[in-house]
Amino acid sequence: MLIYPFFTDFSNGSLSTPVKLVTGLDHTPISRFLVLLWPLLLLIVMGLFEPKYRKWSITIALTFAFMLLVSEMIYIDDPTEGKYLRTNTVMKWWGWIYVGGIVSLGAVCLGSSKMWIRWSTVVILLLVNAYAYDVARHWVYSTKSAMGQLEGHAWYTSDGSHRDMFNYLQAQPFGILLENVPDNAYMNSSIYALFNNKAILLGWPSHLRTWHGDVPQVWNTTNDIRRFYEGKLANSADWLQVNKVNYVILERHQDVGAFELIHQQIKDDYTWQRFSPQQQAAKGIWTRKILFKNQADISQ
Repeated sequence: MLIYPFFTDFSNGSLSTPVKLVTGLDHTPISRFLVLLWPLLLLIVMGLFEPKYRKWSITIALTFAFMLLVSEMIYIDDPTEGKYLRTNTVMKWWGWIYVGGIVSLGAVCLGSSKMWIRWSTVVILLLVNAYAYDVARHWVYSTKSAMGQLEGHAWYTSDGSHRDMFNYLQAQPFGILLENVPDNAYMNSSIYALFNNKAILLGWPSHLRTWHGDVPQVWNTTNDIRRFYEGKLANSADWLQVNKVNYVILERHQDVGAFELIHQQIKDDYTWQRFSPQQQAAKGIWTRKILFKNQADISQ
């Protein structure tokens, strides 16, 4: 209840995501539906015949059967389209439906008074857990370089240059940080801001579109950032000043070719600090010589 006012206001700015009916070829092919969900489907059937906890088992079985049916009949019409039309709906619904059904119906059927239900359930659960072999094999043979490091960035800061850049930013005052956005989502962009208590100028554009609506400013800023990292943005220094950017990250090898173009445009206002060895592609941070102040309110 306390967070309801926030969600009400937050949702007002998001894109409309109505519920729509699944039609035609967008339905899951029967063969794939069975291959993916056969353990749950079998437990649903056995739950209908369980005599010991009959009312309870039938209630659970019909509930999960109904949820599977609903997941095949409707979807949330979000920005994904084409063959990915049902991706978010299926990905986010089937996971908890499957686990919830396996755990609840599995427990009921294991306690059944009928031997064939008990042993059928044992076989199903053993087959479901066969993937434990792959999990164990991965555990045995994979590297353990990030073991015990729960920060979530050990895979990235294992690179000495990245680690030094993180350490540098952690010691700097709070402020707006600029990273490239080469794609619209699912990329490393924002990693330096998120893990080092800085405000990112722009996050993942497609996700901003989802949660804040199709705001033209998002796409205008995205294009400006990409032109900046190509060294083709006119008046780059003025643009950084307008956006009150204190830190500019250069770490993608694709952006290195434009280093001189960028540096020549902003060197009067920003100090370059290199973190990669000289024989490697340039990685580093431009820090504004006179940091923008009064940015603490951004962190609230």
